[in-house]
Amino acid sequence: CDNPQATLLVSAKTEGSALILETSSLGDASIFVRAVVDGATSWRDGADEMLSGLILQLWQEKSPIYNDLPARALPLDDRSMHAFIDAERLWHEANWIGAKNGYAVAANIDSTCYLCSWRITEVQRWLQEPPDSIHSRRVFDNIELFPENYQLLIQARQSPVDQRLAILARVTETDNAFFLAHFAYGEELLNRGALNGSILEEAAAVLLKAANRRPSFAPAWESVVWANLVLRDTLVASAALQHLETLPVSNEIPAQINRLRWKLALAFQLGTAQALLADIAQVAPVLSTDLRLEAGARLMTGHGTPAGAVAFGALYEELGMVFPGRFGQYVGHFAMGQLQSARDIAIYLRGAYPYKDEFQAFAAQLDAVLLISDSTPSMAAQNVLDDLRAMSDQTSPPAVRETVAFTHTLLSRRYATEGTSLEGLVEDRHLRLFLEADLLAANGSIDSALAIADSLINRELAIASDPAIVVNRFPIFRSILYLLRSDWLGTAGETLSAIESLRWHENTDIVDLPTGKPMTYEVDWALGTMASWKRAGLLDQEGRLDRELCRLYNNVADVWKTGDSPYLERAVFARNRWNELTCESLSANPP
Repeated sequence: CDNPQATLLVSAKTEGSALILETSSLGDASIFVRAVVDGATSWRDGADEMLSGLILQLWQEKSPIYNDLPARALPLDDRSMHAFIDAERLWHEANWIGAKNGYAVAANIDSTCYLCSWRITEVQRWLQEPPDSIHSRRVFDNIELFPENYQLLIQARQSPVDQRLAILARVTETDNAFFLAHFAYGEELLNRGALNGSILEEAAAVLLKAANRRPSFAPAWESVVWANLVLRDTLVASAALQHLETLPVSNEIPAQINRLRWKLALAFQLGTAQALLADIAQVAPVLSTDLRLEAGARLMTGHGTPAGAVAFGALYEELGMVFPGRFGQYVGHFAMGQLQSARDIAIYLRGAYPYKDEFQAFAAQLDAVLLISDSTPSMAAQNVLDDLRAMSDQTSPPAVRETVAFTHTLLSRRYATEGTSLEGLVEDRHLRLFLEADLLAANGSIDSALAIADSLINRELAIASDPAIVVNRFPIFRSILYLLRSDWLGTAGETLSAIESLRWHENTDIVDLPTGKPMTYEVDWALGTMASWKRAGLLDQEGRLDRELCRLYNNVADVWKTGDSPYLERAVFARNRWNELTCESLSANPP
């Protein structure tokens, strides 16, 4: 046989009136299965018994996480166990939909497979689906059947981000062999750690360590790719993608779309995207049944590739997906400091976009944020205020009226304006709290302002921690909260905390795909380059010569190099400063 490790030796012998079947692998003597066929057992039952034992032993030998499994939460029924094992294989291959369906089959056969229910809720979280209440209840009602390390994982998923990160860190420290804890910790740092001030480099390091521990576990490698795309570390991202190519390839459309999107983001960072765009144009009609394709252009800026959002969005237009294409282009141009190009697209979207009121508010508020938090505004404040006021009338949806009134109030406090205040239109308790904090800060009561801001940050962390909550009523709010909180922390002399607050935009907290109205994380990403510029300045003032500072200056120099004034000038400054600091010696990927 060409592959003796895949060859099985089956032998038969008699013991009294029974026939004994034994099988073992010629290439792996540790695999041994025995079945008995006698008067009470049919040949089919004997063969099934042998196959069940063989599958179980092969899985125990080859599964990358077998030793982590909670024995008392596994299925008791053989058929359920087979379905569970098959679902595990699909999960390891990052075949998320197939895995979810497989776990559901196993749980339907044997409702005592509580690990099946836990896996289903985890896969649903990855698929941006609301959690299944039946399976969630099964897990929590039987949590005592899980060992302590698993119980902590389950507890972490129900805790606010800061507590969740602390729990996961503790599990990895106390149980170094528990692979899933390392993976969960790295994934949490990637998805939501930035909202808690964590540095993205830490997420990338934890994920790479986890992936190297289980080289056949595709989900870990996918997260490594994503983290390093955001870091713009093309060396590690390329190596991780190449490793993924060596693993079994899922044939489900979402998995194919994700791989294509990551390859395209990497290709843009490497300057090799044109050929891949042509390939995507050919396969797009086949993949267009899945919403992830529609979301693709709008996700590119979150992959650290706003130029990819612009080009990918243009391809979408050619393929007839005009609105998601133009939306992706808008966010990409904005992040690249190409504000005039962004506004040209905004004019079109304000007239034709299905959610034109929400988009008009989104675009006007992004302009307002630059005026509120940026020391070198590039537009006339009165024009932005007029745009916001125009959307505050009774013809706009209630959430639009309220959020533009909130932003108008913040902006008008900073610029001498004419006309009545719109503050009275703001009814939401949390928006009003922040307006109160802004007034306190303006009057010198920084500590009181920060106390309110911190309470609002805790609320944002609680929202981001609960997959059952999708809050997108005021998508601009989170970014304004983190940006102004950073300014107030800087005023209070808490520079390190101000730097941490400015890391918020590197989150990948995608609770729902961007296929309709503007999403909170899209605001974060659109403002990411500006936040990186501000963070680099604070790090530089602190004399922090490290990889974070060098990465930020490099990102600003690269992303804003084709921007309008003053962003082009800042890109030149950032590149010169990068050279002055001899950042090449600290950079994994010098330009």
